[in-house]
Amino acid sequence: MMDNYGHVTVLNRKGLELLSSFCRYSVECLGKDFGMAQCPHTLELACGIGKFINRIRMEHPDLGRRIYREEITNEEGLVLEAYVSALLTEEDRKEGYVIVVRDVTQEREIQRRLMISSRLIALGEMAAGIAHEINNPLQVVLGNAEILGLHLEDEEGRARLDQIKEGAVRIKKIVRDLLIFAKEKVGEEEVDVNAVVHKGVKLVEKQLNLLHIDVELHLHPSPLIVKGNSVMLQQVIINLLNNAKDAIEESGQGGRVLVKTSRTTTDAVIEVTDDGPGIPEDVRDRIFDLFFTTKDVGKGTGLGLSISRKMVEGMRGRISVSSRPGEGATFRIVLPLHEVRRSSDGLEGLSLRDDQGSSITGKSVLIIDDEEGIVELIREIIEPMVPSIEVACNGKEGLDRIRERDYDLILLDMRMPDMDGRQLYKEIKASKPYLADRIVFITGDTLNEATRAFFALTGCRYIPKPFTLKELRSIILEELGEGSSEKG
Repeated sequence: MMDNYGHVTVLNRKGLELLSSFCRYSVECLGKDFGMAQCPHTLELACGIGKFINRIRMEHPDLGRRIYREEITNEEGLVLEAYVSALLTEEDRKEGYVIVVRDVTQEREIQRRLMISSRLIALGEMAAGIAHEINNPLQVVLGNAEILGLHLEDEEGRARLDQIKEGAVRIKKIVRDLLIFAKEKVGEEEVDVNAVVHKGVKLVEKQLNLLHIDVELHLHPSPLIVKGNSVMLQQVIINLLNNAKDAIEESGQGGRVLVKTSRTTTDAVIEVTDDGPGIPEDVRDRIFDLFFTTKDVGKGTGLGLSISRKMVEGMRGRISVSSRPGEGATFRIVLPLHEVRRSSDGLEGLSLRDDQGSSITGKSVLIIDDEEGIVELIREIIEPMVPSIEVACNGKEGLDRIRERDYDLILLDMRMPDMDGRQLYKEIKASKPYLADRIVFITGDTLNEATRAFFALTGCRYIPKPFTLKELRSIILEELGEGSSEKG
C-alpha cells in the first residue's frame, strides 16, 4: 500500500522479496522519508519501480474505481505485472493506492518460446510453397543450361554455363536447407569436413581479429568425408567460434582460438579450443540444454549449443565439452567417416541419343505439369529416346487424355491448380488401376511428411526438382526399358 505522496505504508514479505530482487536500492528507499517515488537513484539506474510509482501519481491521480495495469522490467530481465487501484475511504476520498505485484518472468519466457515455436510451424508451412515456386523456374534454368552445355564448343561459353549451373545448384541447396530447418531434419550428402571447417572459420575470422582474438586452423592432410549436411555443420562451427569470442570478450581473459580436424580409424574429429575463462563446473552439464544460457538477458537465447547438438546428432555424431575454470574450453565433435563412392557430375557421357533406344521402342509417355518451361524441357530430354510423347498442362486435361488411351509412363507433377497430383492419382487408381503403377511423380518438396507418406503408400517413384538430365534419363530408361516388362 502507498500513500498519495508515494510513501510505502504496508508491504508484505513477498513484496519485499520482489522489490529487493528488482532494484538493489529498493530497501534503502523504503526506509527514507522521500519514499520510492522520489528515489535519488531513479535517473541514474532508470529504476522501473520508481518511474512506475511516479506515473501512477502524475498520470493517474484519480483512478476512481478503475484498476490500472502495467508490466515493468529491469535490466536483468525480471518482469513484474502490477495492478493498481485507489485506496478509498467511505466518502470515496482517495487516501493512497493498493498495488498488487506478480512475478511473471517465467510466464513471459514460456510465451516467448511458444511464439518461437509457432513461427517455426508457420515457416514450415511456408517453406513447401517456397520450394515449389522456386524449384520450378530453377528446374528450367538448370535443365536448359545442361542442354546448352551439350552443344556448346566455345570454352568461354562453357565456363559461363558452368557458373550458371553452379549458381542454380547453390539455390537448390538453399531451398533444401530452408525445408530442413523448418522441419528440423538433417539432409544427407557427402560432406568434406575440412572444407566446411575452413569456410566456417573464414566467415568469422575477421570479426574475431577485430577483437584481437587470433584464430589458428590445423586441418588434417587428407579429406575427411562424412554423411550429413554441410550448411548445418558449418553453422555448428560458427556457433562454437562465436561462443569462444563472447567468452573471451566478456571476461577479458585469453585471446586465442584453435580449430583442429583429425581422424581416428572410424571417425572424423573437430575440436574448437579457446584460452578464455572456461566453464564453471556447476553449469557444464547444462550448457547443451534448450534455452539454458549463462549470458545476460538480451545477449543470449540458449538456443545455439542445443541446436548445435541436435544438428550433430542428426548426422549420427556427438558433441562434448571439456573445461576447467580459468583454463579455457574445448568442444569436440565426432562424426562417423563415410566411404566415398565416386560418381559423375550428371553430364559425363550424357547424350540425348540413347544407345539403349531399342529397348523402349514403341513406348509412350504422358507429361502432366502446369509449368510450360518444365514440360518443354522434359520433352526435349526424352524425345530422342521415346517415340510417342504427349503433354497436359493441368490435372483435368491429363485425366481426359488418360481416359482416352493408355500410356507406358506418366510423369505427374504433384502441385497443380484445380486437380493436383494426389487427386489425379486417386482418379487413375479408381478408373484404370493398372496405370497407377506406371506413374512417376515430380515434386519440389520431398521433405513434406504428408508427401513422403503419400509416395510410400502408392509405391510410386518420384523425381525431386530440380533434377539433372542424367537423373531423368536414368529413371526413364529404368521405367521403360527391359526391366519394365513386369508393369505390363
